Amino acid sequence: MNKNALKNTVSCALFLVILFNLFCNITWLFRGNGTEAREDIQGFKNRNDIDVVMLGGSTALRYYNPLQAWKEKGITAYNYATSWGKFDLLKDYIEDSRKTNEAQLYVVNVRTIALLTPELHEQSLRNWSDSLDPTSLVRVQGINDFVFPREWDYDSLPSFYFDIIKYHSNREALASESQWSFLDPGTIQNLDKGFAPYTENRLYNKLQWGDQRGKLSDLQNSALQKMLDYCDREKIHVLFVCCPFIYSDEDTGVINTCGDIISQRGYAYLNCNEHVDEMGIDYLTDFNDSNHVNYNGAVKYTRYLTEYMASHFDLTDHRGDPEYSQWDEDYEAFLPTMKKYETTVAARVKEKTRIRDLEKTLKEETDFYGWYSKIRDKYTTVIIRMKKIPKNLPSDNVMFHFMKEYSISPTGDSYVGIWTNKKAVVSKYNDLSAYAEIGSFMAQREKVSILAETGDIHIGEADYTIPNADIQIIVFNRTYNKVIDSIAVTVKGEHSVVMRRK
Repeated sequence: MNKNALKNTVSCALFLVILFNLFCNITWLFRGNGTEAREDIQGFKNRNDIDVVMLGGSTALRYYNPLQAWKEKGITAYNYATSWGKFDLLKDYIEDSRKTNEAQLYVVNVRTIALLTPELHEQSLRNWSDSLDPTSLVRVQGINDFVFPREWDYDSLPSFYFDIIKYHSNREALASESQWSFLDPGTIQNLDKGFAPYTENRLYNKLQWGDQRGKLSDLQNSALQKMLDYCDREKIHVLFVCCPFIYSDEDTGVINTCGDIISQRGYAYLNCNEHVDEMGIDYLTDFNDSNHVNYNGAVKYTRYLTEYMASHFDLTDHRGDPEYSQWDEDYEAFLPTMKKYETTVAARVKEKTRIRDLEKTLKEETDFYGWYSKIRDKYTTVIIRMKKIPKNLPSDNVMFHFMKEYSISPTGDSYVGIWTNKKAVVSKYNDLSAYAEIGSFMAQREKVSILAETGDIHIGEADYTIPNADIQIIVFNRTYNKVIDSIAVTVKGEHSVVMRRK
């Protein structure tokens, strides 16, 4: 009986071990949160030579280049970060990172404190939690820290802890080589060290950081205090930073208050928005969108922050040390990618400079044909309002060709059109009313409304109506959300078209 009992116990334990390993492997295989976060986090866990860990969401991923820091100062750094990562998860990021690598310095970005809301943004959590071992206790704690202070429902809660519930139908994973690679996460090597910059270019006016203070919400204050308490308890060296971005007055107040609290608690704090001139940040060339710099900005941010860390903290320059020769090899391997980033951004800047100069070009144009031949651009929205559609125009009339290009039929009495990127958002006859939102991704979209009774045109809060204009055309630059020209057009006789501005 004792032998049988022992045999059954061993068999049961062996079965549970097999079942447990099968569960973990299936979870890794079917996960669908994208590979970037998993590669970054698992790549970090496979290193033990990191002196500086950069914590954040895209505020680290898109901003800081560890291999540039290595080349310039010999600092070994890594971005332990996931896209959409929020501040109230960063304490858990640190805790997880310390399981495999105890760093000399942790750099915590406070930018996302201003973005904390009671709503549960699922991807902010999953990009991190679904990149860790399903059995990780830090993972469980992070899920608790993120979910329970927010609005959540019981139906979705189990899928955060057991994400196979969400991804079990992801059969495409079976054919994905990258998905299978995570069955052995110990083999993941991440050349870029968690750096994946943006390469677009969006133009902004230069900003001046203010000194106003704002009140933190309960969620914001709780997240900050828990982070500071953790740093006190663990006695780790921490630098709190805020990366450059296009901020509002509300952002400024919240982040300034956070900076005060951090400094009062005795921790170093660097708000890079107050040092953009020292960094050499150019608001016309160095931003991808309102929340991120592009590669140009990342180069400048990395250089400035690395210089600051090297001069304020006791960090070793490892260049020339044979034990760190892999960093030299990784830099050389990553160099072609950095060159590609640089070239891509330069092309974007050149194109956006052309679009910026389009306003001047249009306003200098007095010939209608020359004017309208320039406005149909992928970066513009064209708003057309015709109270009376011209009739019986000869084929050599410039208005005939304009109407043909915008598919305006002369059979209607009136016409309203809103065209973006050469496609009609609104195109209607015999009714002057129209409504649309225009602007590009990551920008403050403007509302366009045209009133049925009068044909008056409003964009945002401004009235752009030209009085006594039967035909009015407005050109809106979507790159930096601005009306760049507005004209009234009059057809005089069969061959004459006259344009005027308000």
